[in-house]
Amino acid sequence: GRAHMLNEMVRGDFVKGGWKSKVVAESLDLCLGCKGCKKECPVGVDIATYKSEFHSHQSLWAKGRTSLSMGMIGSSARLGTAIPGIANFFTHTPGLREMARFVAGISQKREVPRFAPESFRHWFRKHKPLHPQGEKVVLFPDVFNDCFLPESLKSCVFVLEHYGFQVIVPKEWLGAVRPLLHFGWIAKGRKQMRKILEVLKPLLENDVPVIVAEPSTASVFRDELGMLLPGDRTAIKLRKQTKLLGEFIMERKLALPRMGGKVIFQGHCHEKAVLKVGAMRDLLKGVGMEVSEPEQGCCGMAGAFGFEAKHYDIAMRIGEMNILPGVRKAPESTMIVSDGFSCRTQIVGGTKRTPLHSAEFLQKAIQYSEQHAH
Repeated sequence: GRAHMLNEMVRGDFVKGGWKSKVVAESLDLCLGCKGCKKECPVGVDIATYKSEFHSHQSLWAKGRTSLSMGMIGSSARLGTAIPGIANFFTHTPGLREMARFVAGISQKREVPRFAPESFRHWFRKHKPLHPQGEKVVLFPDVFNDCFLPESLKSCVFVLEHYGFQVIVPKEWLGAVRPLLHFGWIAKGRKQMRKILEVLKPLLENDVPVIVAEPSTASVFRDELGMLLPGDRTAIKLRKQTKLLGEFIMERKLALPRMGGKVIFQGHCHEKAVLKVGAMRDLLKGVGMEVSEPEQGCCGMAGAFGFEAKHYDIAMRIGEMNILPGVRKAPESTMIVSDGFSCRTQIVGGTKRTPLHSAEFLQKAIQYSEQHAH
């Protein structure tokens, strides 16, 4: 239906107003940007990308407050991670937090993520590599894990070094492309992508794999990058060399640790649509876990969508369909594994259970396996 609406807008016969059409804006409003349509549609119609293009033609006023507060998170997080105490004070102190949410267009019912006391990149600068002569892999420091959940990236380092790799982390601040594209800041996203390619080019030219902890970032590198910079040689290499941790481990056929138990797995919607979510399922089973997956689609958070005041209720209704009740019913002994920052935020907000990133799960499994080796 949305695709037909856009087609009619371009033709100008039934839908008037072109890119400024309020009817089209309303039809796209509840699109989660999950990319499920791209996978399910027989001809691969990608409404999420069409929505991004539509938003790129809108005024700042039409885009809304969240296009600045969340679309520009790659810039604001750079300041926040430099002064995490002050940033957290304004977003979590009663009175100030309500004002901050209102200004940002965030639901008053949604907890704003806290900046970590120390970012991952700051921690990594002090980290002594275990295998300075090992095969090189790049660990990309996406904004969400770098600034808010650095333990995920620290666990990635642990796992990669366990397998003998030399981990390289870019020192430069590389921002976030996905939020820019989500709100239609396509030119800014393309510029940010060029900076990322410039930094990674020497490593990409030497065929060094790029491991990404956040699926929505990996999907930019593997999917949108081809549209942002078509024919760019370095972009083509990044598309081929980008892997999620689970994909990388399974493709390399690395030896898996053994640890029995039950786990609820929530794959990120982009992981299901344009990446290889089956790799993580196979990895969990290979470790010896009994895997359940209550939600086959999107958890409802969908990046910025579930944070927005106007979308909070529908985001929670989607979450209450499968994943949130599934997690609540699970005993404490059942692990919850999810790589997506938005998925983990939705689960924490709706159940008070804290999911593990797959790297954190693997670190636990490796440590368990080593302790019980004899």
